[in-house]
Amino acid sequence: GNVNSILGQANTINGNVKGIGNTVGEINGTVRSINDTAKSINNDARSILGTFQKLQPTVVSINDGVAGIDRRADVVIGLSQGIKSDTGNILIEVRRIEANAKAICNSTAVSGGC
Repeated sequence: GNVNSILGQANTINGNVKGIGNTVGEINGTVRSINDTAKSINNDARSILGTFQKLQPTVVSINDGVAGIDRRADVVIGLSQGIKSDTGNILIEVRRIEANAKAICNSTAVSGGC
């Protein structure tokens, strides 16, 4: 009786071990699939990095170009402020000339006015 009981328990344990083995096999398959996906993602990431590295000189060139444009714009702004100041002074002088011209036209020294 004891041998048969032990044999029955051994068979049960063996069945459990086979079941665990099957589950481990399934888990291993899942892990392999995850690993393959990770490798694929890694390859995509390398490709994206390569593209960014190729673009970097162009981005640097654009950045340098924009910086140059910004510097030239600062110069133009400075010049335009000077021009604005000059035109303001010219306008003041034109108004003085106009006032003097009206004064001359309205003076008694000019016969008949302007």
